[in-house]
Amino acid sequence: VHGLCGDVSARCCDVSRVHRTEKRTAPLTFNRVESLTRLSAYCDEFLVHGVDVEGKRAGIETSLVKLLGEFAAATGVVVTYAGGVRSLEDLELVNEVGRGHVDCTVGSALDIFGGDLSYDEVLRWHRLRNPPM
Repeated sequence: VHGLCGDVSARCCDVSRVHRTEKRTAPLTFNRVESLTRLSAYCDEFLVHGVDVEGKRAGIETSLVKLLGEFAAATGVVVTYAGGVRSLEDLELVNEVGRGHVDCTVGSALDIFGGDLSYDEVLRWHRLRNPPM
């Protein structure tokens, strides 16, 4: 299978494990790149939600972004982080902490979704860092 994106809800913690119950699946929790490496056997790329910050517009989960950057740099697997972005500074922080290897989504913080962050500013920020080829 090619082109499969793994959509993972995650938080960093001390123990690597997945909790499952009959009625729901709790977020994947991990602190090692090996957890994503195992999952990458089934996915070509990942969308990883920082469940503790997603939708709160309170800043990114830097420890998770760092882990994702290490994984993406080591494997070449495309990783997109989602959660907590509220400003252009947060986008810069994802780029810095993820060592340029982590893409990012912006959701509820965007003005087009009722937030304060200008979609046009985000687009300009992105185009400055990713000029057309």
